[in-house]
Amino acid sequence: MSAPYFCKPGSGLTVREIAAVTEARPRVGADLDRRITGIAALDRATPHDLTFYDSAKYSDQATTTAAGACLTLEQLSKNLPKHVCVLYVREPY
Repeated sequence: MSAPYFCKPGSGLTVREIAAVTEARPRVGADLDRRITGIAALDRATPHDLTFYDSAKYSDQATTTAAGACLTLEQLSKNLPKHVCVLYVREPY
């Protein structure tokens, strides 16, 4: 087997689709057409990944994340960079 995947990765979802599925409210200015193809921790996420941020103890990781989108609480969102499409939810994880 030449690829590390058992199945071919899917094409992902747009931020708009993720918001609809999770009943999240996007932060004003979020790029709702951005395509997200993976899920990763705050400190390992790439611009194509969705991540979760649910505790202030991860603030250092949040300020430097490269994630494309993040499910989080509104009060924590100030720690996320502007390039991250923030999706407000009641229970991020």
